[in-house]
Amino acid sequence: MCKLNYRAARILISVAASGVLLSVCGAQSKPDKKKSQAAYQQGQLADQAGNRDQAIAAYSEAIDADGKNTAALRARAKDYLAAGDRDKAAEDLDTAVKVQPGDAQTYLARGQYLAEIGQPERATQDFTTAITLKLERTEVYNARGMAFSDMRHYDNAIEDFTQAIKLRLDNPEPYKGRGIALCAQGKYRDAIEDFDAAIARKADYEPAFVERALAYTGIGDFAHADEDLSAALKLNADDVRAWRVRGAVRERLGRDSDAIADYSEAIKRDPNDARTFLARGAVYARPQQQRYQESLEDRDQAVKLTPNSAEAYIARGSSYHFLGQHDKGIADRTTAISLDPASSLAWTARGNAYYLLNRYTEAVSDLRQAIRLDPGNRQVQQLLEIAEAKVQESSAAAIVKPPPADTIAVTLPGSAPPAPDAKPAMPSEPPSEVKAELKPEPGTPLPAEVKPDPKSASAPEVKPEPISPTPVEPTPPSNLKAEVQSVPKAPSRPEMKPQSKPTSLPAEANAPSPKPAISPANRQSAIALYKQGLALLQGDRLAEAIEQLDAAVIADPTLALAFNARGYAHYRQKQFAEAIADYDKAIALNPSYANAYLNRSLARLDKLKLIPQIAFAVVGHALACLPGESPASPYRR
Repeated sequence: MCKLNYRAARILISVAASGVLLSVCGAQSKPDKKKSQAAYQQGQLADQAGNRDQAIAAYSEAIDADGKNTAALRARAKDYLAAGDRDKAAEDLDTAVKVQPGDAQTYLARGQYLAEIGQPERATQDFTTAITLKLERTEVYNARGMAFSDMRHYDNAIEDFTQAIKLRLDNPEPYKGRGIALCAQGKYRDAIEDFDAAIARKADYEPAFVERALAYTGIGDFAHADEDLSAALKLNADDVRAWRVRGAVRERLGRDSDAIADYSEAIKRDPNDARTFLARGAVYARPQQQRYQESLEDRDQAVKLTPNSAEAYIARGSSYHFLGQHDKGIADRTTAISLDPASSLAWTARGNAYYLLNRYTEAVSDLRQAIRLDPGNRQVQQLLEIAEAKVQESSAAAIVKPPPADTIAVTLPGSAPPAPDAKPAMPSEPPSEVKAELKPEPGTPLPAEVKPDPKSASAPEVKPEPISPTPVEPTPPSNLKAEVQSVPKAPSRPEMKPQSKPTSLPAEANAPSPKPAISPANRQSAIALYKQGLALLQGDRLAEAIEQLDAAVIADPTLALAFNARGYAHYRQKQFAEAIADYDKAIALNPSYANAYLNRSLARLDKLKLIPQIAFAVVGHALACLPGESPASPYRR
């Protein structure tokens, strides 16, 4: 009897315990939708108040109460993404898709997440699924259009943006998106119309002002681009991209100081962007600035920020050449080649450096490699042919007799007067660069100055006020499409110190023209006219300068300086035949006139259309890439 009662008691206890467990399990499996919704609403309020951590906690409570609350999962994923926790964000969105596979809003949210993390292909799939699930709304088509743009499927993007506009005419977003896609296709005027429409619907739409500015640069309207960028910065002074692009635009407008100020503001806000350092460095080295040391510092910083960038090394090599540190310049170009041996530009840059330093054999080797990598580059091919001719010329050069004893002895800058039996030589040509993306006008050679030997019996030439020699500079960047098509002024070329031991001069040096007797009054008058012409040259008043220099050579037909200066003025006007003729006359009058040889060689090259594309070819000014830039490029971001 006792045993029976004991067994019955155990059975009753077991049944009671099972009932309790079943009751608990049943409570856990049953979602509390009311509690979940209340917690979700608390999370929404916390988000609105900017309390992200509190919002995440509330959404977590909502999800614990109802695991199928996809709204809470989407909201928590958004906050996780904003907090930088991509893994948790992806997990929440994937869970939301699993528990509610027919929820179009969840596919839209996951598509937006994928687009944000740079996976536009997967994003378009989710956007398409959302549309298939009948979520045909303007924001879905707009989001898919942006993803298509990131994939460079611009026709598909334009189609989606157009559909988004049809669904809601007052939404500025798809107008801006379609404008970006049109701009990428080079349809700048159509793009401007779309940006106009976006701004008309939202007057303070700052990104649309920046995009319209880029479109204006595509048609060469830099003045309107500057206005739009200034308006954008009034709306948002922290837009780094607007500062960068306005710096590039102002550079095209010839406002170098303003460009430097804008680049400096961009650097202040984002000190880790190597492109901006390259851009400012390029402006520092322009003829109007001549701030070569500052240019080197900027380019050196770009190398530190992007040590694997061939472009940064090419640009820094340029600065070393500007400062006369040619070994370092060649070393940087060599490093650029090691970083990107498939870069035709890197080989071309070093080849041009060798060529302009009269190291023709090495130039030929590099230029041949550049042609192998870019066989369609006619400019490099032409320079290669000239370099090959120089090599043959050097090997077959005949010894040239020294100039007659009555030739004026001169002291060139940085060298000792040649010995009586020394063979004069053409000096090394200086390093210079062009802006590869911008296709700038040719560099401009400058009149050089020579000092007469005090012991010479001939009347001394007066040393004029020199025009500061400056090399042509690159513009950075880089991997971007060209933002601008031209530059406002042709940059100047530098002079280099000639070798102290010249070797040979061209044949015409042996037969200098006889110099007629010039009265002291005419001589002084010619020098005064020459100085006036030189001052006009410095002010870019070329036609007036030529008039003064014409008068100078009439007053004194033996004044080589005046012929060289007038040749420079003709060169600046792209009158290459007249420039070469004047340089010939200056050389005939003064066979040791080093800069006249340099200027003539540059004029001959430019006559062949070589210099604009290849003289010290370099990328650098990334900010020189305005029109046609890809929406996926850093400028779009």
